[in-house]
Amino acid sequence: LALQLDYLSVPGIALGVLIQRVAEICEQQIVQVKEKRQTHATTMETQRQENATNEITLEDNYECIITLMRQDSSVESLREKLPQALEALDKIKGEYRRFYQESMDETRSFDSAMRALL
Repeated sequence: LALQLDYLSVPGIALGVLIQRVAEICEQQIVQVKEKRQTHATTMETQRQENATNEITLEDNYECIITLMRQDSSVESLREKLPQALEALDKIKGEYRRFYQESMDETRSFDSAMRALL
């Protein structure tokens, strides 16, 4: 029995070291995933806030132009302001597209980072 215990102690110690190392790797993995998630959440929130600020500014500009158009009484003045209103709408559309693209890029980057950690 003593010989069997001596024979098994070396593989048992090696197995214990292996299990401990695997546990350390798992803990490191958990920490890295939490950091990546937090970074992703922070970046997305920053992008949302920037988009909201830009959106408000652009939509206020558009509303100002439309209000001026409502107050105009001449067709010539309306024709002059119509390109401005259309340009303001294009800027709003561009902001939506920019935000969408940045969000998708960040999400793809996050997805790639998560896959790399696996």
